[in-house]
Amino acid sequence: EHEGVVLWPQDGSGLADDVDTLVVSSAIENTIPDVRQALAKNIPIRKRAEILAALFNDMEGIAVGGTSGKTTVTGMIAHILQDTGCHPTVMNGGLIVNFLEQGLPGNAMVGTGDLFVAETDESDGSIALYRPAIAVLNNITLDHKPLDELRPLFSDFLHRAKQAAIINFDDPEVFAMADSHKNVIGFAIDNGSARFRAGDIQPLPDGIRFTAHDKKHEISVPVRLHVPGCHNVLNALAALAAVNEAGIPIEQAASALGHFKGIKRRFEIVGTVN
Repeated sequence: EHEGVVLWPQDGSGLADDVDTLVVSSAIENTIPDVRQALAKNIPIRKRAEILAALFNDMEGIAVGGTSGKTTVTGMIAHILQDTGCHPTVMNGGLIVNFLEQGLPGNAMVGTGDLFVAETDESDGSIALYRPAIAVLNNITLDHKPLDELRPLFSDFLHRAKQAAIINFDDPEVFAMADSHKNVIGFAIDNGSARFRAGDIQPLPDGIRFTAHDKKHEISVPVRLHVPGCHNVLNALAALAAVNEAGIPIEQAASALGHFKGIKRRFEIVGTVN
C-alpha cells in the first residue's frame, strides 16, 4: 500500500472491467473466485512465470535450475553481484538474509545493471520459458516429475543458454548432459575433470572452509562460508563459476561469499543458549 499498490480481497471484487490482465501462480486453480471472475469478464489470465520469463529474457540472465539448491545458489550469485557493484535484478524462491538486513523484500530486487538472476522451476515446466545467457544446473533427482520427463527438460534448458552452461560434474544425471552445450563449465568436489573444484574442505561450527581451484586459469582461492555442509561447497562452486563467467574475478567473488549469511530457514541460527 505504501508503494501505491491497491490490495483487494480474493473474492473477485478487484476484477473490474478496466483490469488488463490477471496474473496467477501455477498453484492457482480455476475455482478461485478471482479466476472465475476474470473468465466471466474475458480478462486475459497469465502465469506469473510467463511474466517473469519475459522480463528475464530481455536482459542478460543467469538462470539457476535443478532439483535441490536452486534458492541458495541464486542467493549466492545475487549477493556476489550486488557486493561487487553489478546492481543485478533478482528473483528468488526464498529470502536472502543479506537482503533482509538491508531492508529489501528478501527474495527480489530491481537493479540498474544488465544482469538478471532468477531461480527457475521445473515442477510446473516453466523452466522451458527461460532463455538465459548463463544456465546453472545443480542436480537432477526424482522429485516433482519422473526422471524421464526431467532429463529432456533440463537438457533443453542447458542447450538454450546463449553463453555457457554451468553444471555439477559430481551428479551423474547432470554429468550425462555435459554435451548439451558447446561451452560447458563443470564444478565438483570429486570429479577431477571439472574446471572448478574444491579441496582442503574443513567443517566449522558455524559454516565450512575450503579452497576453490580454477583449473583453466590455475588460480586457487580460500573460501569461508557461514553456511554449513559440503552441499553448500557445491553451491558455492556453482555460484563462483557463474559469476566468473559473467566477468567477476574469482578472488572478488570468493571474498564476497565470506559475507553471505544464507537463506532464511535454511540452517538458520535463531539463537544461542549457554
